[in-house]
Amino acid sequence: MSLQPQENLSAEEITRLKQYVQKYFLEQQLNCGLTMMHCLSDFFQLPVHEQVYASVNGIMEHRDKRHQCGLYKGALMFLGIYGTQLGWDRAMLNEKTLSLAQAFEEYFHAINCYELRSSSFGSDPHHDLCADLAEEAVLFAVGVIKDNK
Repeated sequence: MSLQPQENLSAEEITRLKQYVQKYFLEQQLNCGLTMMHCLSDFFQLPVHEQVYASVNGIMEHRDKRHQCGLYKGALMFLGIYGTQLGWDRAMLNEKTLSLAQAFEEYFHAINCYELRSSSFGSDPHHDLCADLAEEAVLFAVGVIKDNK
């Protein structure tokens, strides 16, 4: 598996993914997990049920705790949905999500918000401070998922 997110993405795909991040994260002000889920759903043309988005929102809106990054969790959740559509059994889903989790941690050197954004959290964290991280993580996740078909 490649650890460079753009390696297997075309220039057009990268541009499109950056537009998705702009739309969902910056314009709609969705949290990291919802941004990741929407971007992956759009890119892979795999609709995600509204109940899944509702559950992601419920998990991610506790960002003040700064535990696991929503980008990380959103990518893993989407991969589970995507793999199910590809016919992966539970063992394969576990293998693929573990592989993505390990790759994410190796590439970003962390999976927790307080580590990924350590210098930009303050008493009044601004949503847009994660925009570059969101873009990089979406590109990374798409690259890894495309590599896992």
